[in-house]
Amino acid sequence: MENRKLISQAVRYALAAGVAASVTGIPLAASAAPAPLPQPATASGAQTLGTIEVTGSRIKRTDVETAQPVLQIDRQTIENTGIQNVGQLLQTITSAGAALNTVFNNGGNGNTNVDLRYLGAQRVLVLVDGHRIPTGLNGTVNLNIVPIAIVDHIEVLQDGASAIYGSDAISGVVNIITRKDFNGATASAYYGKWNGQGSWDGATQEFDFSIGTSNDHSGVFFSSQYFKQEPLSAGDRDYASTPFAGLGNIGGSSGTPQGRFIFIAPGSVAPVSAPIDPKTGKPADGPLGTGLIQPDPNVTPLGGLTSAQCPTTDFGSDKLGHYYVPYCDLTLKTGATGTSAADFRPFTANDAYNFAPINYLLTPLEVTSLYVAGHYDLAPNLTFQSNVMYSHQVSQQHLAATPLFITPGSIQGNIPASKTPFGFDLNTTQPGGGYQIPNLFLIGRREIGAGPRIANEERSAYSFEGGFVGNFLLGNHEWDWDASYVFGRGVTQSHSTGLFNTQNLLYAIDGCPDQAVVPASGLDCVPYNMFNGAANVTPAQAAYATYLETSLGSIDQRIYDANITTSDLFDLPAGGLGLAVGYEYREQNGEFLPSAIDIEGNSSSFPTVNVQPTSGRYNVNSAYAELNIPLLANLPGARLVSLDLANRWFKYDTFGSGSAGRAGLKWQPFHDLLLRATWSEGFRAPSISNLFGGQLANFPAVSDPCNGGGTTAIEQTNCAGVPASYNQPNAQIREIVGGNPDLQPETSISRSAGFVYSPGWMPGLSVNLDYYKIELENTIQAVGEQNLLNFCYTATARSFCDRITRSATGVLTRVLDTATNIGGTLTEGFDGGIQYKFPSTGFGDFTGKLNSTYVQRYDLFFPTATGGRTATHVAGTGGAGNGFGNGIPHYKTNLEVDWAYGGFNAALIGHYVSHQTEACGKAGHTPLSQFGVCTYPTDNKNNIGAATWWDIQVGYDFAAANTSLTFGVINL
Repeated sequence: MENRKLISQAVRYALAAGVAASVTGIPLAASAAPAPLPQPATASGAQTLGTIEVTGSRIKRTDVETAQPVLQIDRQTIENTGIQNVGQLLQTITSAGAALNTVFNNGGNGNTNVDLRYLGAQRVLVLVDGHRIPTGLNGTVNLNIVPIAIVDHIEVLQDGASAIYGSDAISGVVNIITRKDFNGATASAYYGKWNGQGSWDGATQEFDFSIGTSNDHSGVFFSSQYFKQEPLSAGDRDYASTPFAGLGNIGGSSGTPQGRFIFIAPGSVAPVSAPIDPKTGKPADGPLGTGLIQPDPNVTPLGGLTSAQCPTTDFGSDKLGHYYVPYCDLTLKTGATGTSAADFRPFTANDAYNFAPINYLLTPLEVTSLYVAGHYDLAPNLTFQSNVMYSHQVSQQHLAATPLFITPGSIQGNIPASKTPFGFDLNTTQPGGGYQIPNLFLIGRREIGAGPRIANEERSAYSFEGGFVGNFLLGNHEWDWDASYVFGRGVTQSHSTGLFNTQNLLYAIDGCPDQAVVPASGLDCVPYNMFNGAANVTPAQAAYATYLETSLGSIDQRIYDANITTSDLFDLPAGGLGLAVGYEYREQNGEFLPSAIDIEGNSSSFPTVNVQPTSGRYNVNSAYAELNIPLLANLPGARLVSLDLANRWFKYDTFGSGSAGRAGLKWQPFHDLLLRATWSEGFRAPSISNLFGGQLANFPAVSDPCNGGGTTAIEQTNCAGVPASYNQPNAQIREIVGGNPDLQPETSISRSAGFVYSPGWMPGLSVNLDYYKIELENTIQAVGEQNLLNFCYTATARSFCDRITRSATGVLTRVLDTATNIGGTLTEGFDGGIQYKFPSTGFGDFTGKLNSTYVQRYDLFFPTATGGRTATHVAGTGGAGNGFGNGIPHYKTNLEVDWAYGGFNAALIGHYVSHQTEACGKAGHTPLSQFGVCTYPTDNKNNIGAATWWDIQVGYDFAAANTSLTFGVINL
């Protein structure tokens, strides 16, 4: 894929500087101290500390350490990174995999997601203050809509939590906690640039203003933020300016300004009769039709072509013997006009087009955000609270000019002899019958004159939350409750230029034979010569043959929920029994309307594919119950032992009912040590795209197992009804892909076990280590057309046969390959962390934090035709996983050291990513092992070395002016 670059390369030769100024009535929060371990209840059952709610549990409690591991990113840590985008911040944590962000340059992007455990952004639940925010049609959250200025801290639950929060919480939960009880005003400004190869570019700027006031009875908080990131082109960095760093055009595109033309020319030897097909006993057409069969290996091409241009190639088969044909792979000579065969020469690897320089390495992004929150006490135990969040985002992607590929599987057509410099037809369509195939395999042209492909996206997102919070006493026990309504809406508009209307294009290639026929564009047809690369497309041709691609998508979300909880329902010998119950009704509806040209199947983006609109909705009713049961307390070896139990019941109007449970155990044998373990069920309901995505057609090449009535005994039995004389007339079979309303939810089992140790003999030290294991089943994905055919005809236990359509004569006509529940994933590993606040010294105060994730195993499973399933082990490899697919390193580590002395402060942050093994090259391209750049040339594999980089920033607080200044460098 020509628009993909290794994200890891983007950190090389990069430097950013930031300056921040603030005027505030409250101090910034200090870096969080080690979390206190759970304390047992007093003999009377009363708690000595105020209760809080921690992500992963609805029961308010006195301790912040739960049975499930939670990573907290406080405000000071956020500011120490110098990152001004919530999504990019979350992508730096060690358990996060690669996800969409502003270094992904592809049309229709503009999002920033978070992926935990490399399981995909659609399997992470994102909350703001414990409530869902609008997702895209695919179920992922664009984190650009959350301004970083409103964030107090972020809690990342690194465990499954469907029993508490419902769908999507398979790999974890990200809960963004906003600022509250804000008094005063702050204003800040940030400016940074990247540096490389002697230039400063890719500027980032951020400005925000926040103001608030609060008292014992009410409060209001307002924040506005403006974020802008300028683009950075791949051509501005040597490592990104070619398809493969340092290899020039290697890996480049066949779509070139001079054109690439692959076809079979007729030969000078007279046609011969077709041989006898050994299966049918009847004459069989050769692979090119009777008129083109050549029995002589010394055949000479016609049409003014020479044997040097079109060397003889054997196109025979085991069935039909040897058939020698002139095989032409040509490009236009420099300066030639393309009017005769002599103007063309053989295509070489050096003729490939280097598409990389014009692509974005860093895409532009502009986000304006507004946030208002307030609360008012209606009574001593009743509060009304609400918030409104709005964001407007503009983004762009920039790709090299459109490559036009006329092939049997892409833009199909017949170019008559009068329109070619060779004097014979070039045909991509199937003549039909036997083994005949087209003589035109490829015409590849890069239309520089039509300009680059530019995708402009404009996104608006709005959310409102309003509700009541209260408490009451029942007996001697306090109950907390809340009820709220949440509404969210997201709208996306996309406009892309530089794309071709293939219907108009083919008409122009044909020489505009009937000018009385006025296409829908209303523009005059201008004849277009595919063979004159020197002239390229003119402005008049581009105006007729290109179009403005537009699309519109929207999604609405409504949630009604209510919760009630108490930390002491009644007293047990070891403390109060905690209980939380709640109900939620959620509905979601969305649509996507593609361009009319896309719907008609006339777009160069989706050649011959009719892109259908998406429209659908679903709703879910769910209820949950959670218990926190103290089992033992204040005993030798059992200072505290408690059991957490939870279950959620749900009913979707799309697939039906189900439930998900969770169990967690905490054991504090003595004051300094906490042991914990969890087991939980998870599920992910199909998204609107999964369920209702508009179906469209592809035409992949497949082999029909029923050719000749089948080869094996199992195939012959399963192919009953298909004539024994049948031979697949067309290799490219219509495949229907898209949404599937019959999908069931993905399911998972998560396990974790670990400890937290805060030794009393070393105050300020906290150590944690947790093991995790996640098994994902019923993965929602397409099966693949060839797999569907194999599953139906080559296996004893047949499946998916109802997705295959044949004509009355047995000819394979259509395969339905919409998304289904198939396959699975297993991943396991460890998360560890150390935090230490050093004793104060004469040189200031120091704090050190280290977090690390080790992926021990990551296996992908897919069923086989024989009823078993294959396992692919991808831990430690590049381009793998269920997520963005940019690799799964075994180790990732972040180290942070903070220092404060008087008004001075500094932070040093180190990042480490272990090595990975990747394929050395791209599918369909020449292996790179021949160029001496692969670590393991025999296997065509390459080793990506481990990477370490450091960020640093220093600052000073001017107390008298209530202002701070900070300077930082990313990748020092």
